[in-house]
Amino acid sequence: MEVVRLVPNSPRWLLSKGRLEESCRVLQRISRINGRHQTSPEEIKERLLLVGRDKKAYHIYMAFHFSTLRQRIIRLLTLAICFYSSYGVVLMGIDVMPSNYFLGNFILCLFQLPSNILAGLSLQYLGRRFTVMAAALFAALFSLIATFCLHDEWHLVLVTGVIRMYLSMGQQGLFVLVPELFPTPIRNSGLGLYCAFASVAMVLSPYIINKSNEGEIVGLCHVVDPQWHRRKACKRSIVKEDGHVPDHL
Repeated sequence: MEVVRLVPNSPRWLLSKGRLEESCRVLQRISRINGRHQTSPEEIKERLLLVGRDKKAYHIYMAFHFSTLRQRIIRLLTLAICFYSSYGVVLMGIDVMPSNYFLGNFILCLFQLPSNILAGLSLQYLGRRFTVMAAALFAALFSLIATFCLHDEWHLVLVTGVIRMYLSMGQQGLFVLVPELFPTPIRNSGLGLYCAFASVAMVLSPYIINKSNEGEIVGLCHVVDPQWHRRKACKRSIVKEDGHVPDHL
């Protein structure tokens, strides 16, 4: 709570609420930190008054009035669902090392560290769109490679960690790309809409895992759940022996 208290409110939000003096103080502080001491408080207040004259209210649904922007929003939300549902399946549905649950998940978590570094470098030097496209391509590629590593726990945990790393890179790329594509007045609303769809995708992940165990979503299992083959083979062998299917399969 102390750290949050030290973070200032958004000057734009303060101005939208009529709190001109507070907005001016925040901008003065930012100006000092940036080394622009020549900017006077009167100049900042004058510019804020010019901005504050625009009383028009902007809402997220206005973005859907324009065909190009509407198509971009639909594509971004579709990508959010794909990336986050895949990430949720990998996170919750794959037990890559049954003999050592802690070690398997610990190794998978380690792959989050390089994903943050690689995503930052890629976003800065290669671009947002390239980062998202490359992350999706490599995640799908290593998901197919994982199907050949089902009988080796160590190979499987490493390949699955790489899948998780690329999915995480794609998520970070989308998180940066979304607010840049929305117009400034509705940028925060657009990011909130993206996060809402991402949360829905994560909530749906257990349902996808359950349906994959029942064999109803075979295509998705092949891509994001490399242990699907192992569970299906185990299920067939148990059914063949005693004629019933355990609940955990």
